[in-house]
Amino acid sequence: MPKAAYIVRFALAAMALAMNPLPSLAASFPICKGGHRVTCVVDGDTFWLNGEKVRVDGYDSPEMGQPKCSGPAPGAVEARSALARLLNTGIVELDRRGTDRYGRTLARVLVDGQDITKEMIGAGHGRRYKPGQQDWC
Repeated sequence: MPKAAYIVRFALAAMALAMNPLPSLAASFPICKGGHRVTCVVDGDTFWLNGEKVRVDGYDSPEMGQPKCSGPAPGAVEARSALARLLNTGIVELDRRGTDRYGRTLARVLVDGQDITKEMIGAGHGRRYKPGQQDWC
């Protein structure tokens, strides 16, 4: 490979990594309460990490509150608790994939190298995300 092509490829790879790093950190993830949120779990597929609201990409769990529901959807409290337990077991890595229509970071989330989407679906706390799915309640 010519030296110029190698330099261009290296520069592009460095830019991609800088724009979408995989930060790894151990943090404590309590259940979110009212007020300012920094690092906590909202529901079974959404959490805050150092002030950034993260939506797990490709996964959907019962909602804690939806306009059509009179309260938390069945399984929502359990899914939220399961996500908190899972996030608290190790090093959390985010593979950012953009943002959703609500401005949340969409990310593939790994804990100690394990994809939490597979863990949560396998444990019965949610389903693969598909646009237009039926509500949980």
